[in-house]
Amino acid sequence: MTIDLHGLKHHQSIPLVEEFVLKNSINKDITELTIVTGKSSLLQKKITQQVLDKHGFQWYIPQWNWGEIIVITKGKL
Repeated sequence: MTIDLHGLKHHQSIPLVEEFVLKNSINKDITELTIVTGKSSLLQKKITQQVLDKHGFQWYIPQWNWGEIIVITKGKL
């Protein structure tokens, strides 16, 4: 599953990402979630600190696409 944040302001993105990740992480059939941020390192930092780390998610920014964050959900752990 993917959420694309292009065109949104940072303050709009954070609550949407939090809802998206929490809602979809409980589905055992979903093992990864993709957050498309564009190449904003500031937005990525906000998302990782304010949402992903806060809720204990594992995540990474793939070397092949610096404009997204991959979240490993509990379904994969």
